[in-house]
Amino acid sequence: MGNYPLIKFVILFSSGILLTGIVQGISPVLLILIFVLLLVALLIVLKANRKVLTNLILFTLVIYAGFCYCNIVSGKQASYPFNNARIKNVKLKGIVTEINLPKEKYFEFYLDAAKLFYKNSEFDLNHRFFCKVKKSKPAYERFSYSIGDTLIAVGAIQKARERRNPFEFDYFEYLSGKGVSGLFYIKGLKDVECRETNSFSFTNMIYGIRLGIVHSLENMYDGKTAALLKGLLLADRSSIDYETRESFINAGVIHVLAVSGLHVGYIALIFLFLFSRFNIVVKNVLTVTGLIFFVLITGAPPSVVRASIMAVIIIFYMFSIRQYNQFNALALAAFVILLFDPNQIFDAGFQLSFSAVLSIFIIYPIFQSFIGGWKINSKFTRGILLFISVSLAAQIGTLPFTIIYFHKFSIVALIANLFVIPLIGGILAIGIISLVVYPFIELIAAYYVSANELLCYLLFLIVDKIGKWEHSFLFIPQFSLYDLFVFYLSVAGLFVLKSHFRKRHAKLMLAFLIAANCYIFMKIDDQHLLPDNILSIVMIDIGQGDSFLIKFPNGKIAMVDAGNSTFGFDNGERVIKPLLQNLSIKTVDYGFVSHTDADHYKGYESLISRGMIDTVIKPSVDSAFNKDVRFGEFVKGSGTPMKYAERQILQMGNTSLYILTDERMFEENFHDLNEKSTVMKLLYGRVGILFTGDAGRKVERNYINLYRDFLKSDVLKAGHHGSKTSTSRNFLEAVDPKIALISCGPNNKFNHPSPETIELLEANKVKILRTDLHKAAILHTDGKRIWQTYWN
Repeated sequence: MGNYPLIKFVILFSSGILLTGIVQGISPVLLILIFVLLLVALLIVLKANRKVLTNLILFTLVIYAGFCYCNIVSGKQASYPFNNARIKNVKLKGIVTEINLPKEKYFEFYLDAAKLFYKNSEFDLNHRFFCKVKKSKPAYERFSYSIGDTLIAVGAIQKARERRNPFEFDYFEYLSGKGVSGLFYIKGLKDVECRETNSFSFTNMIYGIRLGIVHSLENMYDGKTAALLKGLLLADRSSIDYETRESFINAGVIHVLAVSGLHVGYIALIFLFLFSRFNIVVKNVLTVTGLIFFVLITGAPPSVVRASIMAVIIIFYMFSIRQYNQFNALALAAFVILLFDPNQIFDAGFQLSFSAVLSIFIIYPIFQSFIGGWKINSKFTRGILLFISVSLAAQIGTLPFTIIYFHKFSIVALIANLFVIPLIGGILAIGIISLVVYPFIELIAAYYVSANELLCYLLFLIVDKIGKWEHSFLFIPQFSLYDLFVFYLSVAGLFVLKSHFRKRHAKLMLAFLIAANCYIFMKIDDQHLLPDNILSIVMIDIGQGDSFLIKFPNGKIAMVDAGNSTFGFDNGERVIKPLLQNLSIKTVDYGFVSHTDADHYKGYESLISRGMIDTVIKPSVDSAFNKDVRFGEFVKGSGTPMKYAERQILQMGNTSLYILTDERMFEENFHDLNEKSTVMKLLYGRVGILFTGDAGRKVERNYINLYRDFLKSDVLKAGHHGSKTSTSRNFLEAVDPKIALISCGPNNKFNHPSPETIELLEANKVKILRTDLHKAAILHTDGKRIWQTYWN
């Protein structure tokens, strides 16, 4: 490495950029003072000579240069400029800075807003918004505006979703890091007006080419194949559905959907073949030009830029006398990317791409040497083993980042890649040929399209079968940056120390000891949000709806409601399932459905389909409501045991769960799902917790008459999301809670909770925990006292 100072420089420069993410808010002047003090202390301790002193100063200056450069180029993270999380009927005026490729139901673009008009007032603004325009006719509408146009649009400003539950992705922080202050939802193109049109620009030309490729793919191919090719050729995976992406993740082949070195390699080979008749200089110049064009039409993601720079360097060295060094090329690629955008170092694509290639460069030669000692005569077998070695080396390098972002370790990745990577190569090549032929001879293009759709069918079939296999992956919760450091340190230690051992059993023992220590040290920073031997309640933030997770002292798990599931967002799949997995909960023993309003039961459907609910307990079927009948049939059809909520006591170890609902309190032919909500009380030691579903004031009187003093509880789940139709004064006095839980969505259209309910609770000195204001809440009790865990 001494002959390649660029590598050292890029490592140190990158360290300075990483430092900005660790010491946000510290001024560069204060940081250089800290550096100097540490340097002086180090010199005193080490009693360093002049050469060491010079190196330390140079290293410090390069790190500091990276830190300052990132601060200068990136500036501060964007902030949301308003007090209200959602503001309707707002008019924004600004310049279009970027346009995404059209989605199925939306047009998306970024607007640098300079003016805001609201309630007959005008305000100056300097914030970027991510705008989504709903399509009224998805198949026919076109977004006719260009980058650089000045637009005025009417819509609703909304703050992006923050981390509202433990372990959840923080969308607000993600957008802030990209300089985006908020979201702007526009009902349709009729609410967008162009005030000033931009003249021709290079960025608009590139976008036009990208859009043309999209239209050609959609005209030629079926929806699923077109979505895949958009991902492979244009780095746009937004059209690939959620289930397909999950199957690719589970199978350990999600990397093929991100345009990367694999794709750039195929593209470079195609160009070299097409230009093979030219002399070497012209051929290489045309190939480099083609790679630059490919970078531009993909939107220049880090993996493509990295692979293209390395390809260009290889091509350059092919007709030069200089020695090629792959590490130097990788360092140069990283430096170029970071020079344009230092924040890319915090991007998942950058981290996965560079960790994969670096790991292949370091680890693959070790595997190659090991396989070479086996004296394998079959070239095919040798080739397969080397291919697996490349895949394994990449998987080792990317493993920590894969677990951090997806929380999954694919057991079948090596096998899946054997089939998937060759198929992707064929699909990519035929896709390019079909795009070139289609404008001239549609009939011939149709043959290529048919062949490609067949290959895509095989690809999806293989990935679906492997990815949906029950044991295809291990879910690994709570993997942190600290765990990442421990993993890489352990891998480095293994490869350094193994050379000191000659015998195989000694090396195996070394590997076992390092792996065991790695596992132990990784467990140090794990959070135990739901401790054993106490009662814990999690009020899950699922927006407008209810969902409560209960862990009993004996380890049994129950859930009361599971929120809503719509076409665009399933709370069961997207919120509750990841939370359960991160809490190491495989199944819920009892899934209580308070009643069959969508915001209480729909989220259960995906959980039941996945076998994550052992027993469903719901009110008796009310045939007056088709949704109640359909849900009952769905549960029975899934094979999940179902019981009806009747007045009874369920014992969960030393905790008693009293189902208080009694059909006798309802009049004959009484049909009101809210009023017939299952009401139940948890009693652990001296602590009581009352769940009321959406029960209203009318039925509250019946509960007071029937149970009287037994209703008294320390914690009350306020009925109907804090609506004024529930939690009457008399009922509140009967329960006499210390804490009230209110589950509702921020700025919901029902205006839950009502001011009357909040005033009543506050007048009775009840502590109020609301998901719209406080996000998810976790309560614990040992049967004597109650305390709250602050997870964020």
